[in-house]
Amino acid sequence: MFKSKLENKGDATTQAARSIIDDEAAARAAKTARLKAARLAQQQEAKPAKAKTKGKR
Repeated sequence: MFKSKLENKGDATTQAARSIIDDEAAARAAKTARLKAARLAQQQEAKPAKAKTKGKR
């Protein structure tokens, strides 16, 4: 029913660690989405022309 001081400290540490990990995961997901949008926009702007192939001889 009652938790010891060590269990309370452990719970606080676990909660802090999970909070940090969740924040980092959210930041990573946001960065990935931002970079993907930038890459797609760049690809739309500069579509490369098809390279002409030589005909058969």
